[in-house]
Amino acid sequence: MTSSPLPSAGGRRPRPATLRASLRASLRNASALVAAALLLACSPPKKAEPGAPAVPDKQYAGTPEGLHELWADILTACQKDDRGRVHDLMQTLVMTDDELVELFGPELGAYLKPRYRPMASRMANVGALELVALVLERKYDDAEVVPLTPDSPDIEVRASLGALKVKTPAYAVRVKRKVDAMGLKYNFFVFHHGRWVTGNQFAKFFAPPRDTTNTSTGVALSPHASPGATPATPAAGKGGATGAGGKGSPAGTGAGGPAGATTTTPATTTAPPARAR
Repeated sequence: MTSSPLPSAGGRRPRPATLRASLRASLRNASALVAAALLLACSPPKKAEPGAPAVPDKQYAGTPEGLHELWADILTACQKDDRGRVHDLMQTLVMTDDELVELFGPELGAYLKPRYRPMASRMANVGALELVALVLERKYDDAEVVPLTPDSPDIEVRASLGALKVKTPAYAVRVKRKVDAMGLKYNFFVFHHGRWVTGNQFAKFFAPPRDTTNTSTGVALSPHASPGATPATPAAGKGGATGAGGKGSPAGTGAGGPAGATTTTPATTTAPPARAR
């Protein structure tokens, strides 16, 4: 026994040709919907607006623990020789032009803009590659967060903090071996607009070398230095202090430390106070 099509609402059975046409139309509509869904799924993500900051793929708290977690992730990526991730994470630390103005004011922000961009770019690109190489070579396994305070004996730390228009806690990070006290030091991290940013190496702009011929000690203090502070000793030689692990290479060079980092030395060495960390 065979079944037959059900009668239509008007009592007539639909013709086979009408059923086939209806089925083809339904299939075309379904195919169009599937194609549209695939197109949306495969479309590239919307590009960030010009000047927008690079944002990390996860949220780091605005606390010393959050900064430590960020650098622990950077260190882990270094240990895995994942240079792309190290670059991406360090790129999120770069401030935008607007953030420079917000943190340091219009006048100083305008002065810093053309100087900060190449410096920060080098830290996140060449510096990231150099950091990976040094972590693997020297077996670094620790990232220490160090608070920066206005009463620091380091004239450059005082100058950097004094330049901030937004009073917010600032930190340095030391990448090292757990058994060591010293290592590679990255300066000046603050939490702003929900992410960590760095003004690393800004101090050389805030406390530049000055004409010292009319001072009794031969060294002029930064205009941001705290009253009664001891003047900084001029750096010895062209490269400044040498790092403990740099085999006599100038601090901050490729041999002693990656771009953007200072190779720190114990306080008992003869390195100048402004460079010893």
